[in-house]
Amino acid sequence: MSIRKEVFVWRKHHKIALLREILVVEPYVHKVGSKERGNAWTLIAENLNSTEHGFKVSIRSVREKFSKLYEEWLKKERDEEKASGIEGTDEDEFEMAMRDVHERMEEVKEEWNKESEKVAEEKQMAIDMRKTATEIIGQTKRRKSMEDESEDEEDEGKSGKDDKQLGGKE
Repeated sequence: MSIRKEVFVWRKHHKIALLREILVVEPYVHKVGSKERGNAWTLIAENLNSTEHGFKVSIRSVREKFSKLYEEWLKKERDEEKASGIEGTDEDEFEMAMRDVHERMEEVKEEWNKESEKVAEEKQMAIDMRKTATEIIGQTKRRKSMEDESEDEEDEGKSGKDDKQLGGKE
């Protein structure tokens, strides 16, 4: 007795509902492979299965379907850009939702880049501060050693005078 899963056929209204849910939950704001991102995809699948659209999807199928739709949409957009004079003026609800998802994903990437640049700047600043601190310590040591040498020379001069003075009195 084998359990056979029913094949779910993605219709246009299913795809639009998927994109709307992705816009709400925003799984792409979390790092790839993170627990939070997995939880986001789980929430999307659960929300879709609980709607009246008749979804019967798994977490994996939702994630893979979105990846496939997104890659196809990007390819279509690149092809339209390459073709001169072709501009997608008539955007349906699916196209608008996909464009919204894409724009939000790009915003998140920019935020991540700014954060990584900020971290890199802070790291460089810390390196510079450490370098400055070690240079100051080194300069301080050199100055102290030079002062000690000059004091030693002065002490030798004073002791020589004292010896002469003591020698002269004897």
